Amino acid sequence: MTRPVLITGVSGSGKSALTRALIGSGQRAISLDAYPGLAYWADHTHTPVTRPHHPDIQWLTAHHWILDPQVLDQLITTDKLAGQTPPLVLCGVAANLADLRDRFSTVIMLDIDRATQADRLTNASRGNDFGRAGDSARWLTTTFDTERTRLMALADTIVDATGDLHHVTGTVIAVIGAGDASR
Repeated sequence: MTRPVLITGVSGSGKSALTRALIGSGQRAISLDAYPGLAYWADHTHTPVTRPHHPDIQWLTAHHWILDPQVLDQLITTDKLAGQTPPLVLCGVAANLADLRDRFSTVIMLDIDRATQADRLTNASRGNDFGRAGDSARWLTTTFDTERTRLMALADTIVDATGDLHHVTGTVIAVIGAGDASR
């Protein structure tokens, strides 16, 4: 059984929407943000903290959204033992992804530009308030280039996610299928 596929991208790149679209297309996809106990805000010692409703730049700079490696490993092991196909697709972003890269067979990055991010983050129907709460929009704008570069360095494939969700979903499914066929 293969390791799962990771789909990542900056905030607003469409990871949550893509998770729902992949599930609708028969893929096995999980949002890292929604899996119980997997992702959380932490301080520099990786101690969990509660994000304030209106975080300021100072708070956002001192804290990070991270994945718990033990919970991730348990999720992957449980999936492997179940022998499920197609490959499990995990969608999300975290500050410690580079440390966890070896858990994934393929990393796909959803790439967007600043204007697309700004437009998507202001959409009140978006699944979470990050980008609208406190100084998070300003923080995301300030860190956009650094975060985008960091994620590009982790990615095996970069997918333009500025367009239609249907097209992005088809492209991602093709990349997942191509990777699965080469194993």
